[in-house]
Amino acid sequence: MIRKGVIVAAGRGSRLKPITNAYPKELIPIAGKPVIEYCIDLLKVAGITNILIVTGWRKGALQDYLRDGSSFGVNITYAFQRASKGLPNAIHQAKNFTNGDDFVVVNGDNFFQPSSSLLNAIEQHDRTRSHVTLTLYGVKDPTQLGIAKIDDEGKVIKMIEKPTWEQAEEYKKNEEYLIQTGCYVLSSEVFKFIEQTPFNNKGEQFLPETFELMQKSGLLITSTTHKGMWNDVGTWKAYLELEKEMITKIDITKTIMEREGLKEESDMHD
Repeated sequence: MIRKGVIVAAGRGSRLKPITNAYPKELIPIAGKPVIEYCIDLLKVAGITNILIVTGWRKGALQDYLRDGSSFGVNITYAFQRASKGLPNAIHQAKNFTNGDDFVVVNGDNFFQPSSSLLNAIEQHDRTRSHVTLTLYGVKDPTQLGIAKIDDEGKVIKMIEKPTWEQAEEYKKNEEYLIQTGCYVLSSEVFKFIEQTPFNNKGEQFLPETFELMQKSGLLITSTTHKGMWNDVGTWKAYLELEKEMITKIDITKTIMEREGLKEESDMHD
């Protein structure tokens, strides 16, 4: 059973300026609750309470808010990505934390509902003994995202980043294209391949290149498809659309009680 989770919260959130000049995008509230809390909920529902958060430039507010995680029912530790070198490099900061175990990675600005969706990916990962299990999501426009082609069992055949419409045609499945969300179940083998992943001329690594190296070495990459809500809260459009949808769904009284309960819990630790 997978017991360790990594939340990557090291990006600068440049597309959400000027608000991200003041605080990290992972603390932007969705219906009264910071988006990173939804990531924590995702892990908790899967039985994962031992969490490493990889932070970066100007991310002290995350530690001020989450602290050791006890107010949220989890145990949180932190690692620091000293420069923006891409997602693989951020994941590599978790090598000592995972200590050879399989683990889950969630991007800290990703929103999933229902929170039980991660359980499906973990079950697929365990059942197939995969080295990587992707959580995919169906969209109509694949041209700005990384997409995957899968077989009927969910095995990933090939991947491509930001394809043209012509390139994307062979990836179409049931009139949709399956994008890679920011949620992965990984074996510790990934670290070896991150170390082999080249940096581009801006000094960044890209995760699809890591996965391609793994596939070429004969390692299995499989997937599940998320059927609920998903959003990458990285732009004003994505954030406002999600906020508009979620604000109509929440129980305001319940949310107030939850938020006030967190305040009381936090006050006890001051």
